[in-house]
Amino acid sequence: MNTPTIAPVVVVAVIVGFVGPRLTAPQDSAAGAPFVYTPPAGFVPGAVEDALRTSPGMQQMWLFRDPGASATPSISLSQTSSTARIQEPELADLARGMPAIFRQVGTQWTEVRHEVRVRADGSRVGLIEGETDKGTVRGRVMQLVFPNDRGTAIVTASFPNGESAKWEPQIEASIAAATGVATRVGSPPGWMYAAWAAGGAMLAYLAMALGVRGKRAAVGGSVEPPSNQEEASG
Repeated sequence: MNTPTIAPVVVVAVIVGFVGPRLTAPQDSAAGAPFVYTPPAGFVPGAVEDALRTSPGMQQMWLFRDPGASATPSISLSQTSSTARIQEPELADLARGMPAIFRQVGTQWTEVRHEVRVRADGSRVGLIEGETDKGTVRGRVMQLVFPNDRGTAIVTASFPNGESAKWEPQIEASIAAATGVATRVGSPPGWMYAAWAAGGAMLAYLAMALGVRGKRAAVGGSVEPPSNQEEASG
């Protein structure tokens, strides 16, 4: 036998391709504590009862009191039992659905960005930001998507469009300040399975090829060449 048979190589490739990504890729893990969001400094608790009329899932609300401001920045917290994956494709789907949601309240929503933020503890938080236009009022809305042990918490920050340079960094910094954030990363990407399978196939082929060569060398070395005296007597 000059070359390894293909069947064992395929078997090893399938096993390694299936097991490898599951052992090495990041895994989902619970937070083990209730989710708590801490707003930026200066935000004080607001009356949730009034907001519940338009946002039934809202649990907390904070307001930034500034008598000289044209509009009051606000932050609200809503909790849902859904367990959405915090990955770019899922965030893109959410962003595509935002215009229809805001149209229901007579507001035009235009996406600014959507991205996944990875915290120091490895948990992922989604960020979706858009500009809003309601007649003469233009605003900015930032939504943070936090996975937690109860499902998913959605923090919505609203402020005047002209104040984005002031509030964007502070809202982004609050991502790291939140506690009770679970890790939810989803399944490894398809390319990772393919890469592990290809690597497993290559290693299996090399190992079997070396084994075949070793057997051939052992068989050839077991037959000693005749000595000079045997050749002479012959």
